[in-house]
Amino acid sequence: MFCILYQSTKTNKTPASDIYHQARINNGIYGITGCMLQTSEHYFQYIEGPIEPVQNLMANILADPRHSDVTILHQVYISSRVFPNWNMGYFNSTSELMKQLENCDPNAPMFVQMLLEFMTTLYDTA
Repeated sequence: MFCILYQSTKTNKTPASDIYHQARINNGIYGITGCMLQTSEHYFQYIEGPIEPVQNLMANILADPRHSDVTILHQVYISSRVFPNWNMGYFNSTSELMKQLENCDPNAPMFVQMLLEFMTTLYDTA
């Protein structure tokens, strides 16, 4: 198993719900699970599954015109899934998240840790 957490800047007016619904279908086909958060300007997405499908999905995201400034924040082999029951969980960000993250450098390990903790809290309460 492999996971990638990335951040991207939204580039058009495509509703995130359109991205989410298509992701759920495609992820189910390829055995990928994960979570996506949307802010007013960015997407944060964690994807996990077999390495080849995850890497192929990331290549598709990098080429997707709905994203720009795609930055991989974290990628690592994992022994088990964080989001085993979600083909793609989706949440609009909350002010709580933004308050926690606004003073963090996206390249800092603390940013990744806080983002993953927030995503798993959403998962645990869903």
